[in-house]
Amino acid sequence: MKVTRWQRKPLAEVRAELVRRLRERKQRDEAAKLADEIKKRLDEVKDLRRVAAEFSPKLGNLPVEQMVRRTGFFAAGEDLPEFGDYASGFSSAASELEEIGQIGSKIYLSDGYAIPRLIAKREPKTPSFEEVKDRVIRKLQEQKAMERARQLAERLIAQSPTVEALRKAAAAHQLEVKTQEGFKRGSFLPELERSEQLEGMAFALDASRVAPRPVRIGKNFVVFGVAKRSDPDRAKLESERAAIRERLLSTKRDQFYRSYLETLREKMIADGRIRIHQDVIEAIFSTMTGSAPARAKR
Repeated sequence: MKVTRWQRKPLAEVRAELVRRLRERKQRDEAAKLADEIKKRLDEVKDLRRVAAEFSPKLGNLPVEQMVRRTGFFAAGEDLPEFGDYASGFSSAASELEEIGQIGSKIYLSDGYAIPRLIAKREPKTPSFEEVKDRVIRKLQEQKAMERARQLAERLIAQSPTVEALRKAAAAHQLEVKTQEGFKRGSFLPELERSEQLEGMAFALDASRVAPRPVRIGKNFVVFGVAKRSDPDRAKLESERAAIRERLLSTKRDQFYRSYLETLREKMIADGRIRIHQDVIEAIFSTMTGSAPARAKR
């Protein structure tokens, strides 16, 4: 891991990333809008399979069996493997349903949205061993795997006072070492969530040193070191202070002006003084992303 000061990148370097984020945002917005349409239709007809069949063409002709899933009984906050990382959020939200047949609001998952419907409920009770056996076994397996990972992480640190030693120790255990260039405050490591603990430890380490303890992020234990540090150029920073101040002021002015224009725009649309040609907007967007525009006009 190399820790460097933040630098503004030219548009050419970040264009692909911007296009990717625009595409993802558009997909999320479209998924949320479709989920709202499905929820509205469910409130009208109360028939999951019928609504699933109606909306299947908009979802790539998914079979109804893949769109309508039935869970077993679960408690609020319980992890449901079929829902991945967002399982506890789903079970918590779904547990707020009270009446049989009640349909809940859309719930965000890693691969889209889910709309829960309560089909049965039972009062809390002490379950039999057979009812919880699979869940208990799975939980114990996860706990043992986590403990083995923690112990291995601690052994690697004990064997690795330096980054170079860490590379050798990892190779001996057939583990892959990944390098993150330009790590800065507020960033995160690929494939992992952002960790304030990791960030704080990284900026407290000297170059070539390994962190004194592993950092747990989700279900992973991270062992890391700082290969190189690039401290900010104080003299250059001082010389740029006036320019930085002017950029900040300009940004605030732009934000205020954009807010004013947006308010004015909404008012003029409401008054019928502006017409938005969505087909033109979609055509422009498609040239950036390579996607086909959806024709619409209002």
